[in-house]
Amino acid sequence: MQDFSAAKRARGSYEDMAGVIGRMGTLAGDAFRSNDELIAFSELMQKSFRVGGSGTMEQQAGMYQLSQAMAAGKLQGDEFRSIMENAPMLAQAIAKFTEKSKGELKQMSAEGTITADIIKGAMFAAADDINSKFATMPRTFGDIWNEVKNSALQSFGPLIETINQSMQSENFDRLLNGLTIGLQMLASGASWAFSFILNHLDLIRNFWLPWALLLSRLQLNGWFRGSLRHGLY
Repeated sequence: MQDFSAAKRARGSYEDMAGVIGRMGTLAGDAFRSNDELIAFSELMQKSFRVGGSGTMEQQAGMYQLSQAMAAGKLQGDEFRSIMENAPMLAQAIAKFTEKSKGELKQMSAEGTITADIIKGAMFAAADDINSKFATMPRTFGDIWNEVKNSALQSFGPLIETINQSMQSENFDRLLNGLTIGLQMLASGASWAFSFILNHLDLIRNFWLPWALLLSRLQLNGWFRGSLRHGLY
């Protein structure tokens, strides 16, 4: 439920938000005191990317690099360059939090002194600024579509979960086996019928041809008699 709420506030898709939270939790779970803090951090990052004008690909690249940095406990190298390019608001927040210029941040990155605690502290310190700027951004069609998808997924979530659980049961295995056997029998019967027709074309033709000729004659006679009757009257 928290994932859905975070996705809604960030105007993103639930799948993307859940993916970010899951990856961040797996790679850098120790950097956060609780799951709530992890979700709040991920939400702020999603918003900061949007405010900074990053596209979907840039957001994904930036979040991946940030996850790597949080897991390593420091921001440096490729991760630092990616964040500077794709997450300008986070870069500004770190500069403000540490009271350093961007040039000095580069030196700190080289020294490995931009720690996970600094990244997290800078993000939460900039929360009000990020949220206020995000609130002024107009909603796009993509935002509305994400909201529709999220609502549908949340509504059908229990049903999907029930189906997934049922798929793990012995009853479902028996049903699947029964369907498989039924399809195999159907395919076997169709194959036999097709082979029989191919192998007995002469027999079928000799059997049906007289009947076809008889039916044709009866139809012609009926047509002829009808035409004659109409002609007489």
